[in-house]
Amino acid sequence: MMTLVGDLPGWLGYVLIRAVVVGHRFVLSTRKQAWWGALLPIAWLVVVAISTAQGRNQAVGDWVRDAVVFLVLVGMAVMGQEGRAKRSVRKDS
Repeated sequence: MMTLVGDLPGWLGYVLIRAVVVGHRFVLSTRKQAWWGALLPIAWLVVVAISTAQGRNQAVGDWVRDAVVFLVLVGMAVMGQEGRAKRSVRKDS
């Protein structure tokens, strides 16, 4: 039988991932300086490099997953900057 207490670390992990993604999408990616949106993709590349050096990323599926996550993070940063540019154009009008 599953209990909430037994599942707490799993839930906590999902909450943390969700908070990072939402923070990246709505806070870091919409700043005037574009480099704020690049922080999370760069951090992801560092994590991938460390896990590869430790021998954890060996299968093709691992590389595909890592590439997809990186592309999603970069895409979110680009969409945030485009949205910010559109809002500033509307505000200036």
